[in-house]
Amino acid sequence: MYTTAGRRVFGGPARRAAAPPNGPVLNVLSRCAPATLLRDATTGIGATSHQRVTVDASKPALSWVFHGGFTGSIAEPFTLRAAAGVNGGPKYTLTFSGAQQASVPVEGATMTADPLPVDVLAGDVLDVYTWTQGPKAYMDLSGADPDEGARIHTGHYDPNHPAAAPLIGWGTVRPARIGAPSTGRSWILTGDSIVQVSLSHMDYLSRRLNLASVKVAQGGDYHGAHPGPRTTMMYGPHLATATHMIDELGINQPLPESALKFWKYMKANGIAWLGKTTLAPRSSPSQTPPTEPLTFNTWLRDGAPLTADGSATVAAGTAGAIRAKVIKADGTIVPGSGAHPVDCILDCAAAIEDPNRPGMYTQQATDLMTAAGHTDWLHYHESVHRLVGERLVRDLGILGF
Repeated sequence: MYTTAGRRVFGGPARRAAAPPNGPVLNVLSRCAPATLLRDATTGIGATSHQRVTVDASKPALSWVFHGGFTGSIAEPFTLRAAAGVNGGPKYTLTFSGAQQASVPVEGATMTADPLPVDVLAGDVLDVYTWTQGPKAYMDLSGADPDEGARIHTGHYDPNHPAAAPLIGWGTVRPARIGAPSTGRSWILTGDSIVQVSLSHMDYLSRRLNLASVKVAQGGDYHGAHPGPRTTMMYGPHLATATHMIDELGINQPLPESALKFWKYMKANGIAWLGKTTLAPRSSPSQTPPTEPLTFNTWLRDGAPLTADGSATVAAGTAGAIRAKVIKADGTIVPGSGAHPVDCILDCAAAIEDPNRPGMYTQQATDLMTAAGHTDWLHYHESVHRLVGERLVRDLGILGF
């Protein structure tokens, strides 16, 4: 049982006092996401998520980010209400500048609640309840996670029990961060529609390793869209509170020159460590894989070679080029050379790609897709995402994360 201040009075060991670290302000909450997908919210949309805190924080404040995503679709102003609790304890109605609800403007909004009235400890699970109402409101796709219990519902918002409403489908309205002093790592997990789904390999990675992370993934995104106005909209709200990034982009317009510009921009804007994944297969067993992703993967697996001064890309196999470190399919590391903007190439696609048929799924992945009745070979099934996620967990472990 807890007191109204969030202190457990019986039912378990006494709760220790929070000891926040002395470090820069970073995101310290797992599996965060901006809300970027429009949905009708005329009657109100409620959502619940359960996200782990990675460091001690004193009366932290939650922030939500709302924008039109890669497509730039724009909502009308809508209302946001929220509540939060810790480890299934009391729910606290969150306020915004003292008010119990906030009006979200049409585009590019970051809404930060007033601080929670309780401290949180590393390992705590933050229970977040949100409710939005308006002609259209933004959501994200990260909600349908059976390991986490996240769900979406509609109904009247009740501050005493904001999760009480019928289940209706996918999505949630996750906070984009808790900004708090941290001496740890804070990750941006990028991607396109392959990662945007709720049970992607990036979500699996974040959950397994309890990464403080925000998933910035938009259908149709590609390296060549950056840097530019979309970069400011999509990544601008997150870069100041992040230190590490894993880049999944490339299946849309796989061009080394565009990838290099993207990586350099991220390194110049606060990302201390950047990993790049290889591209997963996208063809059914009866199709011929397109050439461009295969060529891009060959380049990545050779360390994404660049000219000696790092100013331009060169073809795979070029002698004298600088190269990024590569973790191969068997877990061995090929050291990099020179000042490459990518710290490591993560060949996670090899977990589901047939080594004898580049660009085609392994028999295991094919069987999983077939058993699930899944026919979208570009956006592969969650069981296949799990295989990729397990490979990423292995590779980050090899790297010491």
